Amino acid sequence: MIWIWSVLLILVVLLFLLFWTKLTIVLVIKHIGDDDRITLKFSAWFGLIRYKYEIPLIQVDDDSPTLVVEEKKGTDTADGNLKNDKTKKFSIHDIQETVHNTRELFRHIIGFHKIIRRLLKRVTLTDISWRSAIGAGDAAYTGMLVGAVWTAKSGIISLMSQYFRLVGQPFIAIQPDFQRLRSQTHLSCIFKFRIGHAIVAGLLVFKYWRSAYGGRKELFAQLFNKDKQQSSVES
Repeated sequence: MIWIWSVLLILVVLLFLLFWTKLTIVLVIKHIGDDDRITLKFSAWFGLIRYKYEIPLIQVDDDSPTLVVEEKKGTDTADGNLKNDKTKKFSIHDIQETVHNTRELFRHIIGFHKIIRRLLKRVTLTDISWRSAIGAGDAAYTGMLVGAVWTAKSGIISLMSQYFRLVGQPFIAIQPDFQRLRSQTHLSCIFKFRIGHAIVAGLLVFKYWRSAYGGRKELFAQLFNKDKQQSSVES
C-alpha cells in the first residue's frame, strides 16, 4: 500500500513540475533570394531539454511540378546538426487541397478566438530583431519599396504586441540597395510560456470543439491523412 501512495505522490509532483515548466521557443526566419530557412529551437529546464526543428530548403522540383521541402528535426546537438532528415514532395493538387481544408478548418474554429487570445496573452515575446536588405534596381522604386516594407513591419509588430506580452523594444532595420535587385531578411524572436497554460488552453479548445461542432473529425482526417499515408509509404 505504501508503494502505491509513493507512486501517486511522484506522479503528482511530476504533473506539478510539468504544469509550471517554462518552455522557450526561439524562432529564426531567414530569406536570401531563393533560399528560405525556418528554424525552431525548443528548450526547457535551463537547457537540459532541447529540441530543434528546421525547414532549410523550399524549391521547385526539376523533374515534376512539385515543391520539394527538406525537413530536419531532432535533438539539438553541439555541432548544430540534426539527426533526422526527411524530404517531402507536394504537388499543386496537394497544396490546393490543403489550402481548401485549412480554410474550412479556420472557418469552423473562428469561435476559438477568445480562448486562443487568452493563451497568447500569457506568452512572453522578447528579443525581436528584424533586419532586411531590399533593392528594386531603381532608386525611386527602391525608396517606395522601403517605405512599404517599413509600414508592413510596423503593422506586424503592432499586431503581435496586441496578442502577446511584448517585452523590450523590437529592433527593425532596412538596408536599401539602389543599384540592384535584392531581397534578404532575417527575423528572430523568443517566445516563453508555461506548459500548464498551453495544456489548459488545449483542454478548453477541445471542450469547445466537441460541444460546438462535434469535433469535425472529417476535417482533421483530410488535413493529416496525407502525412500518415506518406509516412507509411516511406517506412
